[in-house]
Amino acid sequence: MELSLSLSEFPASISLHPMLRKSTLFSFLAVFFTLSACSEPLSSAPNAARSSDGNALLLSDTRQTTAGYDHWAEMSSEDLWAHVAALDSTVTVGLKAPGAARGVDDRGRALLDPSLWEPLTGQLIDAVGATLLYVDDLHPFVDLRIGGMGSVRALRALPYVAYVEPASFDPSDVLMSSCEADATASGEIEPPGDLVPHTLLRHRVRPAWQLATGAGIKIGVVDTGTSVYQPQLQSEFADGQSSGRSIAYDFTDANGNSGPPEWNDTNSHGTKILGLAAAPRDGKNVVGVAYAADAVGIRSLDGVFAGPGRWGEVREGIRRAADKGLFDSDIVNMAWGWSWGNTSVASTIEYYHDDPDHNTLFIGAAGTCADSVTDVVFPADMPEVVAVTGLAPSGTSPCSLCHYGPQVEFAAYTTGQTTGLNENQISRIGGSSGATAIVSGIAALVWSRDLTQTRAQVLQRLRNAARFKSNRQSDIGYGEINALLAVGGFIAGFYGPDEVDQSGTYNYSIAVIGGHGPFTYQWANNPSTAPSASFTFTQQPDDYTEQLEVTVTDTSTGYSSTYRYDVVVKGTNSGGPGGPGDGNCGNGIPC
Repeated sequence: MELSLSLSEFPASISLHPMLRKSTLFSFLAVFFTLSACSEPLSSAPNAARSSDGNALLLSDTRQTTAGYDHWAEMSSEDLWAHVAALDSTVTVGLKAPGAARGVDDRGRALLDPSLWEPLTGQLIDAVGATLLYVDDLHPFVDLRIGGMGSVRALRALPYVAYVEPASFDPSDVLMSSCEADATASGEIEPPGDLVPHTLLRHRVRPAWQLATGAGIKIGVVDTGTSVYQPQLQSEFADGQSSGRSIAYDFTDANGNSGPPEWNDTNSHGTKILGLAAAPRDGKNVVGVAYAADAVGIRSLDGVFAGPGRWGEVREGIRRAADKGLFDSDIVNMAWGWSWGNTSVASTIEYYHDDPDHNTLFIGAAGTCADSVTDVVFPADMPEVVAVTGLAPSGTSPCSLCHYGPQVEFAAYTTGQTTGLNENQISRIGGSSGATAIVSGIAALVWSRDLTQTRAQVLQRLRNAARFKSNRQSDIGYGEINALLAVGGFIAGFYGPDEVDQSGTYNYSIAVIGGHGPFTYQWANNPSTAPSASFTFTQQPDDYTEQLEVTVTDTSTGYSSTYRYDVVVKGTNSGGPGGPGDGNCGNGIPC
């Protein structure tokens, strides 16, 4: 039940603190945290409790308690102060009604009467002699600078305090470090000259472009910013076949930035993520998955591990990316994480996930490269976030440095080429970070097929097109997504002998998976218009190869693909039994 109280229910001594009358003190702290060129993995999880519209609820989630995340709530005041003092002596304090369990519900909605937020903040300042740094206008929490362990104890003892957590974090808590995982970069040149990374080829992105390009969808990348020296993500972003779209930039952190502009990426991680997800198709560099999608790059991490980072930049970066009054991203990519959660950041994600006016799809990295740690990291471990991990070349297990666990929804192949910091530079990104970019791009392709789709519908289409759609795995979730199937395309395979040892007539057929239909079939050198055809082979002294060919068209979408199948006709000098077609890639099934 939601709780709200009027001022009359609090002590009469509560009044508006003088500091709260100075709006200049309400400015948002702008510092996000660091990250490096490594991506995080994901693992597969049981289904979370869901509302009727498919949105995840936190009803069964035990991470958040009445006092915040378990890690901080269970820590002694002495230990919590030691952690806070080692950084910059700042804390985030959540407010609630006295007697209530919490001030924000499981869907990110404030339970405390907003008219009480400022008076209670003034009471906090007076009670512990704190310095006010930030007051949130979406949820009842504030950031304070406090003077000692006694302040932690005093805050925790107040009846209207829901939790006390560090407002800053040690960069060493960031579970990302420089690494490449399980793959070497390769690809193919696509006319008029773009390099299509092998990661896109493995996920069947190139044929999916016949049906979807990402147009009309916006991808928000909350990361280390966007390089001002990479024209592919600046002046060339809407060139070539990517015309008609737009890109924007913003920042909530400028630490370590040699700017201007403040949103410039000095680390490269954010530039690589945005490029892999949405670089232009203009014949000049590496093409991204959703090359016609709009984008916004927000610098909320400095990526240099210099000095404490602040959760405030994380919250604000997510808010700016998702809020309809700001950048209104359909998809928010978060290729970073921590082993310890943060209640205020979680509440922000919950709000934009569950608010009916936003319908935001959050995609997070499960974690990469952390020694002796394999659990899915925060915020990818939240039910509201689609956790993604890197995939080993086999396609059946996570990459060697990638995290995994029951929260992972999808996995993607790693170490793909992408845009670098500078003009004409091609770089690489691997692990679960790169995997989030792939999945974000594929989600944009799917969503662009029908802009009226809900987030739940997009997710279901991704699941239906995944390798393990009927058998979710414990480490990689539904596994790799076939982008072609996800956007409504189809794949097909031949049935019939791939080797014959005598003259005669043989029947061949092609089976279609996916698509909408009805389908048409045009066989080469055969009048059949059905999914099957008969071919006559005449034996000769020496072996020879006959290639069968059929073009299949889905009349509902116009998508068309040609399939070829090699049949070896054994000569009279060699003989040998015929056998069924193996159906492997390259003989009847397009690669």
